[in-house]
Amino acid sequence: MSNYLFRPLGHKELLILTKLLGEKLNKLPYKFNLLEEVWADENAHSRILVNLLRNKTTLHSFISFLKRRYDRRFDFDEESMVSPQITSERYRIDGLICEHNKYAIIIENKIHGAKEQPKQLSRYIEKCECLGYSLSEIFVIYITRTQYEHASKQTWGDFKDFSNRYVDISYKEDIIDWLDEYYQEIPRKEEDLASGIYQYKAYLIQLTNNYKYKKMDPNIKNLITSSLQLEDKNGEEQLRALKANKSAIDNLSGYIDALMIEAYKKIFEEWSIKLGVKFNTLELLHHSNDDNYLKTGIILPYSEKYKIAVLIEQNLQNKNIYIGFGRHYVSEQLIPEVKKYCESLLEERELEGWKTDDNIWWYCWKYTTIELGYADLVALIELVQP
Repeated sequence: MSNYLFRPLGHKELLILTKLLGEKLNKLPYKFNLLEEVWADENAHSRILVNLLRNKTTLHSFISFLKRRYDRRFDFDEESMVSPQITSERYRIDGLICEHNKYAIIIENKIHGAKEQPKQLSRYIEKCECLGYSLSEIFVIYITRTQYEHASKQTWGDFKDFSNRYVDISYKEDIIDWLDEYYQEIPRKEEDLASGIYQYKAYLIQLTNNYKYKKMDPNIKNLITSSLQLEDKNGEEQLRALKANKSAIDNLSGYIDALMIEAYKKIFEEWSIKLGVKFNTLELLHHSNDDNYLKTGIILPYSEKYKIAVLIEQNLQNKNIYIGFGRHYVSEQLIPEVKKYCESLLEERELEGWKTDDNIWWYCWKYTTIELGYADLVALIELVQP
């Protein structure tokens, strides 16, 4: 009898329980968070964080939090900040906090796992040196989604020693904690700031699946307790049952992840077929569905000598989706003349949110979503179609 009670639930049972859980969640009081309705890329998160830090009290709170949590790994005196200048995406740096002849703090944001560019931090450090800051005055804050992601060695270039001037933190384990801590300190009269921080924290909790901050709803608790027959068990028996069933859920999650990848591949195949029909006079960039990237698009002649790939691509490792102009399948390297054309096109049409950083594959690109991806790609093709 005991072995039966503690066996892992089967996949069919887990699907039934998931359905019941979904029905319970739909009956809960309505919750609304504006940020959940708008997909935010790295640039958007950088702007949100920078705008928060433009409040001097908030900035001091953030730096103080980092110093306390990371015990001298970030040896910066927040009281030295008299008139900080804070920018977002200037000099192609996600965030920059500086005061002339005093300090420059580089913020690099990788919440969605954007691929590191060659010697990326090295180039930002060199830019700060060109702005007049000595190396000892330059600090780096590197932010990822979880604590298991870190900057690579190559991104530093020749800069090796940033002891006490570099800290790598995460949204899940650090930013949410800081927002929660700071929210408690905000005077209630500052309603706009308090509301913004509350909404952003709630959004990040959902984005990072940070269950540490999720209060267990009694209806959901009762559903799980009764389904797993935990009511009359002691603590040790409950733990055994919960561990066994968590393992089954993790296994099911792996199957679902694999099915999601199959669905993404099918979507890209369908997009490729639609592109071939809609742009039947143009050269099709046939979709690829390897284990790392999905892509499809068309190839346009730029001149008698060069071509441009206009495509959509998905990184299957982090699920990021982006569109843009690239050299994919048309040239062995980026062509400066083509890059200049792409950048001037964006400027002329006043198109925002595009990245033109040095990249071995892309002239320019921007994030999109699976829901908007095809429409965004078609619009981009029609923008440059001969």
